[in-house]
Amino acid sequence: MLTQGFHQGRLTITAIDPYTLMGVEIHVYPNPTSAGATVSILNGFSQGHQLMLFDSEGRVLLTKKIRNACETIGLESYPPGVYMIRIQHVSQPGSQTFSIVKH
Repeated sequence: MLTQGFHQGRLTITAIDPYTLMGVEIHVYPNPTSAGATVSILNGFSQGHQLMLFDSEGRVLLTKKIRNACETIGLESYPPGVYMIRIQHVSQPGSQTFSIVKH
Protein backbone atom coordinates (compact mmCIF):
# COMPACT_ATOMS: atom_id res chain seq x y z
CA MET A 1 0.00 0.00 0.00
CA LEU A 2 1.36 3.43 -0.91
CA THR A 3 0.65 6.51 1.19
CA GLN A 4 1.85 10.06 0.91
CA GLY A 5 3.89 11.76 3.61
CA PHE A 6 6.34 10.72 6.25
CA HIS A 7 5.39 8.19 8.89
CA GLN A 8 7.20 8.55 12.17
CA GLY A 9 7.18 5.49 14.34
CA ARG A 10 8.10 5.83 17.94
CA LEU A 11 10.19 8.87 18.79
CA THR A 12 12.31 8.89 21.93
CA ILE A 13 14.16 12.04 23.00
CA THR A 14 17.40 11.11 24.69
CA ALA A 15 19.06 14.51 25.12
CA ILE A 16 18.40 18.17 24.56
CA ASP A 17 21.25 20.58 23.91
CA PRO A 18 21.28 23.67 26.14
CA TYR A 19 19.72 26.74 24.56
CA THR A 20 22.01 29.54 23.56
CA LEU A 21 21.05 33.15 22.95
CA MET A 22 23.61 34.85 20.74
CA GLY A 23 26.35 32.56 21.98
CA VAL A 24 25.29 32.87 25.61
CA GLU A 25 24.49 29.64 27.46
CA ILE A 26 21.65 30.06 29.98
CA HIS A 27 20.35 27.56 32.54
CA VAL A 28 17.29 27.93 34.80
CA TYR A 29 17.03 25.49 37.72
CA PRO A 30 15.63 23.73 39.72
CA ASN A 31 12.51 22.85 37.81
CA PRO A 32 10.03 22.14 39.34
CA THR A 33 10.63 24.28 42.40
CA SER A 34 8.84 25.22 45.60
CA ALA A 35 10.75 28.33 46.63
CA GLY A 36 12.71 29.96 43.84
CA ALA A 37 14.73 29.52 40.68
CA THR A 38 18.31 30.29 39.76
CA VAL A 39 19.24 31.81 36.40
CA SER A 40 22.82 31.04 35.43
CA ILE A 41 24.53 32.69 32.46
CA LEU A 42 27.65 30.65 31.76
CA ASN A 43 29.47 32.54 29.03
CA GLY A 44 28.94 35.91 27.45
CA PHE A 45 27.41 37.53 30.54
CA SER A 46 27.13 41.30 30.46
CA GLN A 47 25.31 43.91 32.50
CA GLY A 48 22.81 44.41 29.66
CA HIS A 49 20.84 41.23 30.36
CA GLN A 50 17.41 41.48 31.95
CA LEU A 51 14.77 38.99 32.95
CA MET A 52 11.00 39.11 33.07
CA LEU A 53 8.73 36.76 34.99
CA PHE A 54 5.24 36.06 33.58
CA ASP A 55 2.31 34.12 35.00
CA SER A 56 0.28 31.65 32.93
CA GLU A 57 -2.02 34.44 31.73
CA GLY A 58 0.87 36.51 30.36
CA ARG A 59 0.92 39.15 33.09
CA VAL A 60 4.34 40.56 33.93
CA LEU A 61 5.09 39.81 37.59
CA LEU A 62 8.71 40.92 37.75
CA THR A 63 11.23 42.80 35.62
CA LYS A 64 14.81 42.71 36.81
CA LYS A 65 18.25 43.62 35.49
CA ILE A 66 20.63 40.71 35.83
CA ARG A 67 23.65 42.02 37.70
CA ASN A 68 25.56 38.76 38.25
CA ALA A 69 26.18 35.66 36.15
CA CYS A 70 24.05 33.77 38.70
CA GLU A 71 20.77 35.36 39.89
CA THR A 72 18.02 33.95 42.11
CA ILE A 73 14.33 34.67 41.59
CA GLY A 74 12.14 34.29 44.66
CA LEU A 75 8.82 32.59 43.95
CA GLU A 76 7.66 32.17 47.55
CA SER A 77 4.98 34.86 47.28
CA TYR A 78 3.41 33.40 44.12
CA PRO A 79 0.82 30.59 44.09
CA PRO A 80 1.65 27.18 42.60
CA GLY A 81 1.48 27.15 38.81
CA VAL A 82 3.45 27.46 35.60
CA TYR A 83 5.56 30.58 35.09
CA MET A 84 7.65 31.84 32.19
CA ILE A 85 11.05 33.47 32.55
CA ARG A 86 12.23 35.53 29.58
CA ILE A 87 15.90 36.51 29.33
CA GLN A 88 17.00 39.14 26.85
CA HIS A 89 19.78 41.62 26.23
CA VAL A 90 18.58 45.23 26.11
CA SER A 91 20.74 46.22 23.11
CA GLN A 92 20.49 43.02 21.03
CA PRO A 93 17.51 41.41 19.30
CA GLY A 94 16.09 38.10 20.46
CA SER A 95 15.22 36.52 23.76
CA GLN A 96 15.14 33.14 25.44
CA THR A 97 12.08 31.94 27.36
CA PHE A 98 12.01 29.20 29.99
CA SER A 99 8.98 27.55 31.55
CA ILE A 100 9.19 26.80 35.27
CA VAL A 101 6.73 24.95 37.49
CA LYS A 102 6.15 26.02 41.08
CA HIS A 103 4.52 23.43 43.30
